[in-house]
Amino acid sequence: MKLLLATHGNFAEGILQSYEMIAGDSADISTVILNELGIEDFRSRLHQTLDQLLATDEVLVLVDLPGGTPYNESLAYQLERPQGLGVVSGLNLPMLIEVGMGLSSSTLDDLKATALEFGKNGIQSTDDILGDL
Repeated sequence: MKLLLATHGNFAEGILQSYEMIAGDSADISTVILNELGIEDFRSRLHQTLDQLLATDEVLVLVDLPGGTPYNESLAYQLERPQGLGVVSGLNLPMLIEVGMGLSSSTLDDLKATALEFGKNGIQSTDDILGDL
């Protein structure tokens, strides 16, 4: 199982660095970023990376923003080649840690469920802890 982080700007690279500080090895995690080179360049790099990863394994793509270019381009790729590929939006560090730690022992469907669960559960306010102080 492989993981691809596809985001606007350097977010994918930054969150991967944070993951490595906490969890260590990230050999099965790749990044593709949308930068100033534009959508066509991003699309080309995304397709090339997914082609390489899917040649040997299943891939879960975590993107930052639903409806943004990384999401839209990943979805377009998935519509053309759905076998062994999943896409989940809303990338955050709790999601990445849990998914990344489960890469070697989980199925694609399990990792999608994990991403959704920990992505949502990782969003909290201090109000949840402090209550009505």
